[in-house]
Formats: sequence, C-alpha cells, structure tokens
Amino acid sequence: MVRDKKDLMNTAQVETFVEVKVQYHEKFAMTKRTNVDEGASPKWNEVLVFPLEADNKTNFTREELINSQTMIIISLFDKQMYVNMQDGKQVRQEENRFLGSLEIPLITVLNNYEKTDFNFKLNRPLILPAYRVVDDELNLMQNSAKLVDEVLRENEQIATYLNLSISLDPAIELPNENVMSYYPGAEIP
Repeated sequence: MVRDKKDLMNTAQVETFVEVKVQYHEKFAMTKRTNVDEGASPKWNEVLVFPLEADNKTNFTREELINSQTMIIISLFDKQMYVNMQDGKQVRQEENRFLGSLEIPLITVLNNYEKTDFNFKLNRPLILPAYRVVDDELNLMQNSAKLVDEVLRENEQIATYLNLSISLDPAIELPNENVMSYYPGAEIP
C-alpha cells in the first residue's frame, strides 16, 4: 500500500514482516524475510529454509554441535511506504522500521530435538518513536488524537510476541556421551 505522506499522518496502519538471520559464525550469515502482512495480528505462515552443514561436510561431531556459535536472529519490522515530492517529481519512499528482535542459539534448537514451537517475547527498543502499544495492539501514532491519554498511560507497554516453529530437517539430536542403552547389573543370579 502506497500513501501520500500527508495520508500517512492520519493512519494507524501497521504492515509488518519478519526478518530471520542465521549467523553461522562472525564472517558468514544468511538472511531471509517473510512477506508483509497488515493489521494487529499478522499471520505470515511461511517456511524459511536455511542450510546447516557440518565442518567436515559429512557428519556433525558432538563437539561441533555443543560448541556451535550459530545464532538465529529474528527481527520484526513495520514497512511504511509513501509518496513524497522531490524536485517537482513524485518519489516513492520506503521505510523499514525496527520494532524488536530476539536471538535463539542453535544449541537451544538442538536440545529441543524435534521442534521448537513457542510464543517468543520480542526485545523491543526502550523507545519506539511514533508507536504506542495499547491493548495488545501496536499503533502508529500519527493518529494520536483518537487515543485518550488516560488509556495510553494505563495500558501502554504490553509485550510483543511472535509465535514461531523452528525445526531441523532431518532432525539432529545431540549424541549422548555414553551410547549404551542397556547397562548390565552386577547382581549374582
């Protein structure tokens, strides 16, 4: 949705997308993003696939998995697009406004063997200029005249959550140090 900047001042529309970055090590990362969805309760329902490869290119070692520094960084953005006049011409401008993020170490996914499916709380910036969180809804404050100050003070700063499912395909389980599944007893028959 493209708006004139004046119209943007009168709207409280939030159009969000999620950006997922897998930081494999300090020199290599891969980033993908979902499509944009509108409203207070967006549903992206998208599968983002990232490769995970062992150092030796065949099998992961226990030490490699336990000592992995791989981080999954998930960020929420609000996409704002508007038309602005510049040198007598209409110019489309887009802003991706950061709303919060969270980090999940790969070891957390490995310890939850098959699937990690939770509501994750976002770490929001201390201040989100032009936004207010009221009654579980994130509002763009260009429309602040409609929000009563008392309501803002009583209900502001409710946490933002993302419902995520994270899994490995094929599933990778941390190997046990002792692989014996049966321990013979020392009793004399």
